[in-house]
Amino acid sequence: MPRRPGAPARHIELPPGEQVFHLFNAYDDAAAGHIVVDAIVHPSPVNFTAFAPPYQTEGPSSEGARPVRFRLDLATGAVTRTDGTVRVDSPDVNPAYHGKPYRYGYAAAKASPR
Repeated sequence: MPRRPGAPARHIELPPGEQVFHLFNAYDDAAAGHIVVDAIVHPSPVNFTAFAPPYQTEGPSSEGARPVRFRLDLATGAVTRTDGTVRVDSPDVNPAYHGKPYRYGYAAAKASPR
């Protein structure tokens, strides 16, 4: 989304195969000149076959979704990426912090290998 009316939209390129479906939050870090986007990144296309009709073949697994912070430098367009290590999904933050800097995010995580 453009930061100001008439400004061009910015695009964050992901490595081939990765997908983003859910966002924790995004906010303007004006002091640093960055837009911060926290999202859940899937390392491969998400497998929705459990919801598909029986004749559809199974696709790749979505195992390994993890939180990633993207910092978009508004002056240069450079993107800095910091990958988390915990597998999570269904992210959220306290609604009072939507669009604002925040300290804690909440997500569903697998607690055991079973």
